[in-house]
Amino acid sequence: MNIAVEAQNIDLSPEWKQNVDEKLSALSDPRDPIISVRATFLFHEGEVPPAEVKLVMGLRGKNLIAHKKGESCDVALKSSL
Repeated sequence: MNIAVEAQNIDLSPEWKQNVDEKLSALSDPRDPIISVRATFLFHEGEVPPAEVKLVMGLRGKNLIAHKKGESCDVALKSSL
């Protein structure tokens, strides 16, 4: 699985990529595996809620998109997966 993790307006520790990898590995089905993922973590100061997570997952012949906002990136990630 090819995973790209990016951040906007926030510094992410290296553990975030590992966290995303672990959660997606648990979701991947051998009959329809997740081929690639782009995870974007955003923080918008002044917005309520300020944190946002966008996941674009590439599967064979289709893409799935998950998008969630929360009080923190951790909360948004947990509720989007």
